[in-house]
Parts: sequence; structure tokens; C-alpha cells
Amino acid sequence: PVVEEHMELARHATGKVIGTKGQQIAEVRQKSGSQVDVDKSPTGCRVRLVGTQDQVDMAKAMINAIVAPTAEGAEGVGGGEYLEIPKSAVGRVIGAGGSRIQELQEKSGAKIDIDRQPDRVLVRFSGFPENIATAKALVTEVLEGKLR
Repeated sequence: PVVEEHMELARHATGKVIGTKGQQIAEVRQKSGSQVDVDKSPTGCRVRLVGTQDQVDMAKAMINAIVAPTAEGAEGVGGGEYLEIPKSAVGRVIGAGGSRIQELQEKSGAKIDIDRQPDRVLVRFSGFPENIATAKALVTEVLEGKLR
């Protein structure tokens, strides 16, 4: 039997769930086998999930892991770690059209987000500890100009 469920998420979560060029949501669709639609609304982000109960449950679990990477605590799976970088280095880390950050995510297997704050810029890493370590090393290489 096919079920339909909805998730209401904070508006800032929309981009995370969809991912760069839709890559994150494509992965959720592919791995869970469920149909996943994201609608941005003025108040938030509504996710519609359609599939078997197992497919929908898996998609929900994946989306929750994407949206709340710190739910398991910084040490656990999906934990987050931060690295503060100079504002002047943001462009180098992101690359033209996001190409560099995409490449760093693919190489490391970790999710890398840039969190721009008024006084500082944080690079947030989430994923498995070994992937985070690899991602941090790659970003550090970019900052030191070793990786071009």
C-alpha cells in the first residue's frame, strides 16, 4: 500500500534537503525508493513523501539526518565539526559556481556547509568522523594554497 506523509521543516532547511544541484534530494529518492517533493513556503519548507511505509520511513530518517546533523552529538554519526576560516578565503573554498566545495564533498564523503556570520565564517562538516577528518584536511590544503 502506498502512503503519503508530510514533514514540516524550518525554511533554512530547504537548501540542505535539496543539496547542491539537487544532489542530496536525488540521493534520498534513489536510496529510499520513495517520491520526495520539497515545497518552499513563506513560513517554512514542506516535504511530501510518497511510497510504501518502509520507503517513506527511510526517506524521513535520511532527511532528519540531513537537517539535524548534530542530533547524535558531535562525536556520533552525522555529528558536526566546525572550522573558522578568513572571509577572504570563502571564494577559494566554494570555487566557481560551487565546483570546489562539490569536489571536496565528493572526495571526502562529508557534507560541507559554509555558515557566514557577520563577524566570522565557519565551515561546517557533517558525516562520519573519518570523512570529516578528510574534509577538514582538504579544506586546510585549499586554505594553505596547496590544493588548486
